[in-house]
Amino acid sequence: MSIPSYNITRESVTAVINGKIYTVKAGDKNFEKAKKAVLEERWDDLPPLVSKGLGVERWAKGAFSFRDNAILFKGEEIDPRLNKRIISMSENGEDPSFLMKFWENLQKNPSWRSVQQLYPFLENEGIAIDQDGMILSYKAVKPDYTDYHTGTFDNHPGKMNEMPRNKVSDEYEVACHTGFHTGSLSYAMNFGDSSRRVIITRTHPADVVCVSKDGGAHKIRVCKYHVVGNHGEKLPDTSFNTKKDLDQEEDISLGSGWDNLKKEGASDSDSEVVVHKPVWAGFDDLSDDEISQKNIEVLRKYAGQKLRIVNSGKMKKADLLKKIFEVRGA
Repeated sequence: MSIPSYNITRESVTAVINGKIYTVKAGDKNFEKAKKAVLEERWDDLPPLVSKGLGVERWAKGAFSFRDNAILFKGEEIDPRLNKRIISMSENGEDPSFLMKFWENLQKNPSWRSVQQLYPFLENEGIAIDQDGMILSYKAVKPDYTDYHTGTFDNHPGKMNEMPRNKVSDEYEVACHTGFHTGSLSYAMNFGDSSRRVIITRTHPADVVCVSKDGGAHKIRVCKYHVVGNHGEKLPDTSFNTKKDLDQEEDISLGSGWDNLKKEGASDSDSEVVVHKPVWAGFDDLSDDEISQKNIEVLRKYAGQKLRIVNSGKMKKADLLKKIFEVRGA
């Protein structure tokens, strides 16, 4: 590597790194950042500040590339809404790779209509995309975790439900039809009756069969989903909802139980990871009063690892105990 050289004026910052010239002009939002990077000789930080493409390509791998301000997947431009969000995140120094994984997953969906309908659904409240490019949303179930329509599907955290894709209705103009339904928080909170439980589901974009037209695209019909936790609080939006300021977004917290999801093809007995001598060992045999005496950190581990209660690590003790007792009483 040759020794970089640079020139800083009121109008621009220019640096020559390994024979390549990088220039950021005054007025560019990255001008001050570029000047600071040069003065501190942080040469690797300069290229992403100069070119959107370099910033995006820092994250794009495999089938993704960048050309003429557009992100391409296998040589074809991705949806412009997603393109804009990825570039924006890259410019802000954020990792947009989860959105790229989402797009890659979405390409496995065989329905053109489902792919096109999915974007309005993702802009609903609380719909999130996790780091593997999967959709996180809400579902209302009975107090015993069975579904409202048949009472036969088990929706305890860690369970996976599926049916043949061609058995799921793709009639988007029909509100209620054959298939599994999951959706926004408002949809789940207004389904069933007051005794409902609200769970968090994780769906592969390829398994979305239909976005229901009713209620402003608040729910989807899918052929397969995993139950990843009990609803503790509203999920943040980590997709590309343009209605919210990116700076106000928060990270998803599903508790350490998130790592214990049932693997593809595993049996029911394999649905949880065995942890040797966990701090909450024996809690199932304790009374509610005895549980109440435990310290908050142990309770959070019990709630997250054993009961898979969403956002247990952020709850106050009183709220956490209330949720624990509710789940234990199922």
